[in-house]
Amino acid sequence: MAAAQSNRRQMSPTAKLWDVMSRPVQVARPGQRLAEVDALFAAQQYSGLPVVDEEGRCVGVVSKKDVAKALNGVSSRFFSPFTANSAI
Repeated sequence: MAAAQSNRRQMSPTAKLWDVMSRPVQVARPGQRLAEVDALFAAQQYSGLPVVDEEGRCVGVVSKKDVAKALNGVSSRFFSPFTANSAI
């Protein structure tokens, strides 16, 4: 048990996102098929992805839960749009 705890890296509350974010960045495209994104979530164990347009601008965020709901007919709106100003 002590060995497992020593392998864990406790992050400081003052740590930056840069220290924990995934790289390289995997993105989804607005016209991408739900099944393709669902397969990506399963293969990579992602819980969410930024959605970017052709110019590389982030136009929203899609979560694993959003895709699952849409595939099960629960929700017809599965992208969560936001603007750069709303993220600040």
